[in-house]
Amino acid sequence: MTDPNTRAPIAAVASGIDYQILVALTETLRAILLTERDVVEIGLEVRDAGWVDDIVIRHASGPPRMLQVKHAMLAGSALNTDYLTEVSGTSTMLRRLHQSFTELGRESDQLPLMEIFTDRPLDPNDPMMACRDQQTLLLVPEVLAKGPQSELGKKRAEWLEHLDCDIDELATMLQHLRVVTDRVSPLLDEDVRTIAAALGLATDDDAILRATEYVRNWIKDRDRDRRLDRLKSELSAEMGLADRRALVQIHAIARLPEDADAIAEVDWVDLFAGPDADAKRTMSTSSTWEDRVRPDLVEVRQALRDAGVDRAVVRFLARQAVTFLVGFYLRRASGFTISFAQHGSLWSSIDADAGATPISTDLLEADKSATDSAIVFGFSQDITNDVVRFVREAGLPIRDLLTIAAATGPSQSAIISPEHAAGISVSAIEAVRNHLRERPTEAVHLFFAGPGALAGLIGHRWNALPAATVYEHTGGSGYEATLQIES
Repeated sequence: MTDPNTRAPIAAVASGIDYQILVALTETLRAILLTERDVVEIGLEVRDAGWVDDIVIRHASGPPRMLQVKHAMLAGSALNTDYLTEVSGTSTMLRRLHQSFTELGRESDQLPLMEIFTDRPLDPNDPMMACRDQQTLLLVPEVLAKGPQSELGKKRAEWLEHLDCDIDELATMLQHLRVVTDRVSPLLDEDVRTIAAALGLATDDDAILRATEYVRNWIKDRDRDRRLDRLKSELSAEMGLADRRALVQIHAIARLPEDADAIAEVDWVDLFAGPDADAKRTMSTSSTWEDRVRPDLVEVRQALRDAGVDRAVVRFLARQAVTFLVGFYLRRASGFTISFAQHGSLWSSIDADAGATPISTDLLEADKSATDSAIVFGFSQDITNDVVRFVREAGLPIRDLLTIAAATGPSQSAIISPEHAAGISVSAIEAVRNHLRERPTEAVHLFFAGPGALAGLIGHRWNALPAATVYEHTGGSGYEATLQIES
C-alpha cells in the first residue's frame, strides 16, 4: 500500500525548480548590488554549458561562473561521495562535472569556474568533503595533502577510479570547483530581502512573489541570456521601489563604480598617500582624519536620517579602521541596523540577534603604572607582538593588552560565514566590557587584523565604553592614530 504521506515525484521536481528560482534571484540581485564584480550577463538553463547550465554568470573579463543547483527534499541528505557517485540516468554527478569541465575547457582558452550550489549539508565524515576550505570553498589543496594509505588517500583513489583520470587532472578540476552547501531556502529568502532593501526595492511578500515569477518566466523564455542592465531595469519595475533607500558607498583606498541609488557616499581616495590601493595606508596629512573623515561620517549619518532610513547597507573599499568608524557612526545605539558588502556576501548586524559566538581572549600585562588599555582584535593573524612594539616606540600609556580572536585562533579562514561574524561581534564587545568592568581604565586603544566588515560590525555595537582611539595599520609593525571616539 502506498504511504499517503509520501510526496509525489512531481513534488520533488516542483520543489527543485522553486529552489533554483530562489538561487537565481539571489545571485541576480547580488550582481546588481555588487557592481565591482563586473557581471555583464546572466543566463539560466544555458545551452552549450554542459551539465553546469542552471545559472551561468558572465563577467567583463575572466571565465564565467557556472552553477549547478541541487535541492534536497529531506534535511538529512548530505553531500558526500556516495551522492556524487550515485548513478542517475546514464551517469553520475561527479562524472558529469568532470565531462563538462573537460569539454568546456577544450572549447575555450579559459577553464570554467564551476560550482555545486545546494541546500544539502556537507558530510564531515567523508574524507574528501572534510577537505573543503571554509574561505575558498574548494577541496584543494587539502585533498592532495595525505598519502595513498590514509583514509583520504583511499577515498581520493575512489574518485580517480570513478572518473578514470590521473591525480593532476582531478586536481585541476577541483581548483575550479567550489562546493557551496547548507544554503537553505529561508537563508536565501533573507538574502533576497536584504539585498533588495540595499537596492531600494520593495521587500514585502508581494514584491518577492513578483520577483520570483519574473525569474520563473525568464527560465521559460527562449531568450535566457540577459544583460545585467536589462535585469536591473526589469526587476526594479517588477518589485517596485521601497519608500526608503539605504545604500552607502565608502571610497577610501580605491573607488567603487558609481551608483545612482546610493543616498550617501564619501570619497577619501585622494586623501591617502600612495599610488594604489595596496600602498594607501596613511593619510597625506594626519589632521585630515579630524578635518575631513569625522565631518563626512557625521554627514552620512545625517543624510540617512533625513531620508528616514534606519537600515543601511555599506559598500566599501577601505581598511579596518575606516569600516569600524563607519559602523560606529551608524551604530546600533543610534537606531541603525547595518550590513557590509564583503566579498560577495552581506555581513549584517541583524544576524547578531542569534546571540554570541565563542571566542578566545588573552591578557598581556604591560606597564602597571600606566592608565590605558589596548584592545587587539586579531582574527586573521596574531598582531599582539606588533602592537606591543608600536606601543613601546610610540610611548603610549598602555597598562595591559587584551587580544580577542575566534575560538579556533587567528587565521585567514577564522570567520566562516556572515552569521559567524555577527556572533563574533557580539562576543567581542562583551569581552571588552567584561575586561573593563574588572579593570577600569581612562581610555582604550583599538587595533585590528581581520575582515573589514567584521571591524564594521564591532564598531556598530561599540557603545557606553571609555574614549577610544582607533588605529590603522601602516605596514610592518607600524600604526597610525585615526580618530578618538566618545560613546
